Amino acid sequence: MKISALSKASGVSLATIKFYLRENLLPPGRALGARDAEYGDEHLERLDTIRGLRDVAGVPINRIRALMAAVDDPALPAFRLMGMAQAAVLPALADAAPDPAPAAALYGELGWEIPSASPVFSMTAGLLALLDKERVGTDAATLAPWIEAARIAARADTTALRPDASRAKLVRDVAVGTFLGNQLMLALRMAAQIDNVARKMAGASAEPA
Repeated sequence: MKISALSKASGVSLATIKFYLRENLLPPGRALGARDAEYGDEHLERLDTIRGLRDVAGVPINRIRALMAAVDDPALPAFRLMGMAQAAVLPALADAAPDPAPAAALYGELGWEIPSASPVFSMTAGLLALLDKERVGTDAATLAPWIEAARIAARADTTALRPDASRAKLVRDVAVGTFLGNQLMLALRMAAQIDNVARKMAGASAEPA
């Protein structure tokens, strides 16, 4: 399809597509002449990935550019690409250099193989440091309810990932799915808290004096 047809099919303006081409977020089309090119389904998929990262997950253009460069690097393993997609939507913590030992101990106790270079590892280390500061236990037994909830959610997330999907779709599904899944889990958790408290209060008021 020509670039005008790509714009119509994707819902992305012609000016934006040309910007993505200039910024190397979108691969060039197959040249048909000096000023003409043909685009295909892979370009539609890439535009959908960029839209999801930008409009849904709020990932800035500079990080999207890095992700698209990683998508186009066949030497980068898929699990590293997945880690980059997760990192793009992870919130930043105040402690930029937390002690890694508690995170290593927790993941070691769980038998989870999380590389120390992973942004998820450093995020875990930062959260454990904050929990410890608030005198909350950070061992696997204390964190068991949240660990089990994470296992269940992760099974649902990874079951939906298709092993034959393109690298661009992997980035979109991981980043957007993680972002929206986190928001949904937060909303459901708070709703469950309200429901639990309401039930306890109703039960207490029903008790005989």
